[in-house]
Amino acid sequence: TDKLALAIGNPGAVAYDVVYSSRKNAFLEEAALHGLRTFDGKGLLVMQGALSFEFWLGMSPPHDAMWEAVR
Repeated sequence: TDKLALAIGNPGAVAYDVVYSSRKNAFLEEAALHGLRTFDGKGLLVMQGALSFEFWLGMSPPHDAMWEAVR
């Protein structure tokens, strides 16, 4: 893809897609084939949930349990 072409060969470049579905992701798969580090949106999902948990409940969120639920 055009967006991926900008990153290929760029040291330190990563491919990030905010989608957190467990289905195959063609963009991230292609990026990995070109040697880029890839990240999906699961970290974003967990951290947004953790911040909301803390904001609304006033206590530290169970990060480990949240990550386990996402996996």
